[in-house]
Amino acid sequence: NLRLAQVYSTRQDWERAIARYEDVLAASPSNRQAALAFASCARLTKREEAALRVYDSLISRDPADREAVVNAVHTLLSLKRPADARARIETYLLKSPPDPELLTLLKATK
Repeated sequence: NLRLAQVYSTRQDWERAIARYEDVLAASPSNRQAALAFASCARLTKREEAALRVYDSLISRDPADREAVVNAVHTLLSLKRPADARARIETYLLKSPPDPELLTLLKATK
């Protein structure tokens, strides 16, 4: 199912890709690759809240997951929630070395 989901994503058939990624995640909830791909498709179809739930799940499993944090911040900013984005960045930076991209995004939250 993961390969089929990737094919649908490549074809920009977001609805079918999302459905297949949901199947993969139902069978293997900890599949990070499928989770990130699902969230990407969700954002592309304006389902930011669904994407954010996935990023939050990934971050709860691994607070140092930079990719999930960056994507969560971008999603929060697109949802016009800069205070939440700022909190995510600050939490990440407390536990990780300074990150130029996140420091730049931090400025966007003011």
